[in-house]
Amino acid sequence: MGKNVWKALGTAGALLLLLAGCGEAEEAASLPNNYVFGQEMLPAMGEEQGVGTEQGVSCEVTTNSETGETVYAYSGLTSGQEAAAAYLEALETQYGCSAMDEEGVRQSNASVTDAEGSVLVGKDMADGSGILSLDIQWTETTCQLTASILEDMKLQEPAEPEKEPIGVTAAVAALKAMTPEELGVPEGETYMVYADDGYIMVDDEACYRLKLYRRTSVDTREIVGIYLMSLDGGSVYRVNEENQAEPLNRS
Repeated sequence: MGKNVWKALGTAGALLLLLAGCGEAEEAASLPNNYVFGQEMLPAMGEEQGVGTEQGVSCEVTTNSETGETVYAYSGLTSGQEAAAAYLEALETQYGCSAMDEEGVRQSNASVTDAEGSVLVGKDMADGSGILSLDIQWTETTCQLTASILEDMKLQEPAEPEKEPIGVTAAVAALKAMTPEELGVPEGETYMVYADDGYIMVDDEACYRLKLYRRTSVDTREIVGIYLMSLDGGSVYRVNEENQAEPLNRS
């Protein structure tokens, strides 16, 4: 993960700052049309979010010369929460953005439901050099958006949660529950399953080693198959005559 560096906004951002300062609330020019990130931009909150049509709404735009962050502070909103919720939906559904954490990992459960709160939204830059970041914070009547570039970062998918082992007893029961067709053995027979100690590795995945026996008489049995089941029970393999693990088709 690269080091976060806030990239200064370009000349376009400075021009926007001059145009979008605190003006008269009724003047449409006082509200920005876009949020500028160097050579890129995102559409600003607008009429779809109830911003720009209300009397008394204003936006103060300030840029931090040290960090390069630009802050768009809206005030006089009927509902900061409703404006933020509508804008988040537009960013995700229309503009290719995703809610994320500070490391750039997408967050699927982000929402704007409380009267006050914040959510971080991002989009990969067109040249792949960073993330366009919008930190959205809202209160009852205000909404503040901080625009910046996270250099040397890209949006990431969340890591798959580690699955808990089901245990060897459950693995035996799961194999017993499979049909003869799934196991690749004849129907109409009585089968028993026993587990060996330890694990067998299949493509870097630890598996239980399970043996399937057919009862030939009251006191005798013969082995008819060896099976490998991943510790979470999600994958099952049959060991073929060449001692290779073949995945089973499970119904």
